[in-house]
Amino acid sequence: MSVDDYSFGIEKFSDILWESHRLYKEHHDELFGEHVKFQPDVPRYYQFESLDCLAVFTIRDVYNRLVGYSYYILMKNHNNLADIVADNTLFFITNSHRKGWLASKFIRYCETKLFENGFTEVRMHSKSRTPFDILLKRSKYKEEEVVYIKKKE
Repeated sequence: MSVDDYSFGIEKFSDILWESHRLYKEHHDELFGEHVKFQPDVPRYYQFESLDCLAVFTIRDVYNRLVGYSYYILMKNHNNLADIVADNTLFFITNSHRKGWLASKFIRYCETKLFENGFTEVRMHSKSRTPFDILLKRSKYKEEEVVYIKKKE
């Protein structure tokens, strides 16, 4: 499939939840492995949606199957109220559809829509286990911060 065989869109979390479960599970297992319990906070996403603080972008293939998503939490920057931030919380494309320029074009689509709607800052997060920093740098994102996490043993 070429990039032209895919469509990008903005959909409601509540409308795609039933079909996105398979992708959530694949995403979770890729990041954490099957040994870590899979338990997404679905009520929280419903809450964000009800407060108009969630933007869900989707990729669908020629058969209209969901093959990728990008979720953004929408907020004011509490350190600088002049900035309206779209903070990416989930970005995933199923492994079988990661080829060519699909991810780059999808990122560009998402940021274009966000900037058109008044957002002044788009934040993307790249996990150490599954980095896509090269793609973000190619898309003119700048490294701003490195986050370290320590979990309770």
